[in-house]
Formats: sequence, C-alpha cells, structure tokens
Amino acid sequence: MAARAAAAAHIHIEGVQTALPTRVVEPGKARLVAVAAPPLPAEALQRRVRAVLYYRAEDATSPLPCAWEEAVSVKESLSEALADHPEMAGRLRRRADGSWEVKLNDTGVRLLQATAEAPLDEFLADKDLPRKEAALAPWTDVNADDPDMCPPIFMQLTRFQGDGGYAIGVSCALVLSDPLSLARFLLSWARTHARIRAQSKVTPHPMAQYMAYFQRPETSRKRVRSVPLDSLAVDGASAETVLFRARAAPLDGRHRALAAACVDQASEELGAPKVSRFSVVVAPAPAAEDDGCVGKTTIETCTAADGSQAGSGAGAGAGAVLEAVQWSELGLEELMLRDSKPVHVSYRIVTSGDEGLVVVMADGDGSLLVTATLPNIVIMVRVHELAAAGLALLLAAVAPAYAVDYIVGDSSGWASGVDYDSWAKGKTFNVDDSLVFQYSMMHTVAEVSSADYSACSASNSIQSYSDQSTKIALTKPGTRYFICGASGHCAGGMKLAVTVSAADATTPATKSPPSSETPATPSDPGSETPADPSTETPSTPSTPAATTTPTSSTGSTGASGRGSEAHSVIGLLVGAIGLAMTC
Repeated sequence: MAARAAAAAHIHIEGVQTALPTRVVEPGKARLVAVAAPPLPAEALQRRVRAVLYYRAEDATSPLPCAWEEAVSVKESLSEALADHPEMAGRLRRRADGSWEVKLNDTGVRLLQATAEAPLDEFLADKDLPRKEAALAPWTDVNADDPDMCPPIFMQLTRFQGDGGYAIGVSCALVLSDPLSLARFLLSWARTHARIRAQSKVTPHPMAQYMAYFQRPETSRKRVRSVPLDSLAVDGASAETVLFRARAAPLDGRHRALAAACVDQASEELGAPKVSRFSVVVAPAPAAEDDGCVGKTTIETCTAADGSQAGSGAGAGAGAVLEAVQWSELGLEELMLRDSKPVHVSYRIVTSGDEGLVVVMADGDGSLLVTATLPNIVIMVRVHELAAAGLALLLAAVAPAYAVDYIVGDSSGWASGVDYDSWAKGKTFNVDDSLVFQYSMMHTVAEVSSADYSACSASNSIQSYSDQSTKIALTKPGTRYFICGASGHCAGGMKLAVTVSAADATTPATKSPPSSETPATPSDPGSETPADPSTETPSTPSTPAATTTPTSSTGSTGASGRGSEAHSVIGLLVGAIGLAMTC
C-alpha cells in the first residue's frame, strides 16, 4: 500500500479502435443542428454528457482472457447497435448558413480499452474521484475548423486491477445526442450485447482465436499510452446540474419560459445565484410528432428577460409543472452487462464558461425531461452578506451552547468518494448533538438497521430523507446507521455508522473535537457542499453560515473550543468589515 501511495496510479490505454455500423446508411442523410444566432462558438461544440457505469466482476479470480474476450464482444455488439442508431456513428459538419448538421456517414464510435492500476472499490472510495474519473470517459475537443476528423462520441472499457471490476465510460457531444437519447442508445446496445453473448455460449466466438495473442507477455506490455489517473483536467468541476420533469410541454415549441423556470428553480435547489444568460438545447422530437422539427436539434441563447417575455404570453413554460427528479430517470442503473447491474453510475453535464445550460428532451406522453446546469457553483459571497453571516456566527458563539452540529463529510458533504469511516473516527458523538447531511438531488439519506446497513438495503428504512439538507438529532445513546438509498451508492461507500454516548453535563469541555475536513471532491451533480464557516478565513468568502443556529455550533471545533471559536468568529466579522471598507 505504501508503494502504491509513493507511485501515482496510472491508467494504461491498451487499444484504440473504431466500431463501425454493420449496415450502411443511404448517402446524403443528415440531421440538422439549427443555431438561432450563428456562428456557434467553438466551446459549444465541447459541451457533452459524461456517464460512467461501474460493475463488479462475476468472479474476481476469473482468468484474464475472459475480460479481453468481453472487450472484443463489446465492439461487435456496439457495431450492431449503431446500425439501429446511425446518428451516433456520424460526424459534425458546418453548413454554409452557420448552422451545423450531423452527417450520417458511418464513421463510427471511437472505442478504447484500458486498465486502471487500482481495485474497483478502492477507486470508488478515492477522495479525488472526479479528477480520476475523467480518465475513464476520455474526450478530445472537436476542432471547429476540421470537425470531420473529430469523433463526437467516445466509449472506453476500463478494467480495474486486483478485483476484476470494470467500468464503461462514455463522453458524447450534446450537439450529437442529449442525455436521454444517449441513455436509450446505451440500453439498446446492452440488450444487443446480451443477445450476442448468449449466442456465443452456443457457437464459439469468432474472435476468440485472437485472445491468446493478446495474452502473450511481449504484446500485453505494448500500450498506446499511460498517464497518471489524476493528471487529467477536471472539466466542468464547478458546474452543477439539476434534472427536472415537466408534466406539461410548452405550446408551439416555445421553450424559453420553461428553460428560464428550470434555471430559476435549479438556482434555488443549489443555493446558487441566478444566471442572467444561458443556452438552450432542444433535442429532436420523437418521430411520431411529425411537426417539421423531427430529427432537428435547435440551439439558442437566452436571457432571464427573454424567458420572462416568452412566458408572459400563452403561458408557455410558466404553466408547466416542474418536478426535480434523480438521474435514475434515464434508466442507466438498469443497464445489465454480464447479468449484472452497475454498482454505481456517475453522470455529469460538462460545460465551461459563465453561462447556464439547459437541455430539453421529449420523454413521451407530453412530458419533458430538462437538465439545468449552472456554472461556478462555488460562489463568492458578497461582502455585506459575509458581514451579516459573521454577525450571526458571533451571536451564536457567545451564547451558552454545548451541543454540536456535525456536518457529515465536512466540506465534501454526503457524496460519493468520501471515506465516512475515517470522517467519524476520532469524533465523540453525544446525546443532543446532531448530524447535518448536505447532498444533491441524486442522493438520499436513509436510516436503517444494523443488518440493512451491512446489506446496503434501504427497502425497510426507519426514516428516509431527500430534502438535500437533513438535520438528524441524536436523542439517545446507541449506534445509528445511515446509507444513501440511491442504487449502488451505499455499495460505493455512502454509508455511515455513529455511536452516540450519553451526554455528561458536568464536563462539557471534554468532548473530543471533530477531525479536520475531509479533503474529498464530490463526483456528482449537487454534491459540492459549503465548507464549515468556523474553519474558513475572510479570504475565502464563499462559505454560507446557514447551518449554524443560536443553540449549537457547526463545524470542526467541538464543545472544547467554544472560546477560541468566539475569537475566530470575531476575527471573521472584523475581516469582513475590513473588506467592506476597502470596496
């Protein structure tokens, strides 16, 4: 273990291929990407969906050839699935009028095979998961001047060393496919893959003869490239996405008001400032709605004022019933490979810049799925807000208080990729303390029994919460068990057990202080949690103080540091006032 820590773990790219459709598309076919105000900026071509699905091996002791035979069948089944979804094998092309199109030219999907120097469970528990996860779903920017040579979709099959686990990672440009269409394509591919695999059990796989070649030591050492897992840039790390279902579709295809409503509600859900400018991508409508927009993606840039004006007329968008939903609505948690469901699925809309991004997708029965992505979710708080927050903290600190609000995971919150055993270690949880769970829409908090905790089962939960900010009082001694109820998240490490001791009112100052903040970065939308105000300095005014109440202190100082905490808060307030005077 020490040797592994000393040498950075690498990912080895061991093969790069292209999966081509098994049937040829008729010449001249294309799908229009209509741009309301051309030209489309180059950064818009890099907006993409990233999905990574993690699977455990059927048997960790299975011989290596089985894994590579699976890689061969992945290419075969992918080629077969592309025949039914030819747009996924196309290339982007600019038109003379400034719009774009997806040319259905059977160019194929770029397919990579890789090996990661880590076991699956260790990888999922890594505190730097988002940075390392980028290596599992590679991407090469589309060159706006020569887009024909740039694949708009990549798929990578990564095998983890040590336990035989593997991951399927996909990066797909939004101008090629929206998240819902991509999920449906992947589910179609999985069904094709299962059918081909079943046939191979009866008839020997035609490519199996090459497996021995792959396993020869002199060839297995030949790699396309090897890079450290944490060396890739974390695209869109500061962006956060909320998924909505709109129960009533906008009239006459007017989506501006709906998009503006989703952006406003996402701002409220995430506690982020409202963006004044955002792009709207409207995915192709289903073929049954032959309204002239079939097969056409539209892209336009809107402002908050545009959305308000669009909704003031016939009520387009304003009359839609919005419901924030989880990413599992896309169905990838049900994607079966080798008769197994994924133990964890990661989603991300990757974008850059300071604009918001809305993607509108038809989901049948008149309903829509809408993603609203907000940039720079780590917000710099205005100076006068910081001063007010400092005053509130000061009032809380000088009041008699002995109970502690523990923010679970500290700055990482309740999210994937955090070691909650390490977080709880060294802390003393007493009666009248509280646990504060802060998390995104894709997570939940379920209190369960000891047996269900071990089994990662939330089906018989004692209590279940999904309000993204859950405060649970520790009212009696004993052990409490909590897991994330989302599929596969508990198995990926989102579980916490705390032992509550009886409070000792005579010695409140002997409580062990909580440990320092867990240095983990969330891997999913909505999982960046505000840091503890008591550990922040005035130079980082991005920390809201809403979790502190007049009867308890939040953060990592505990009851033993009440006096020092008061001094820290006074310093924070003075610093804020000083900043205000310099502005």
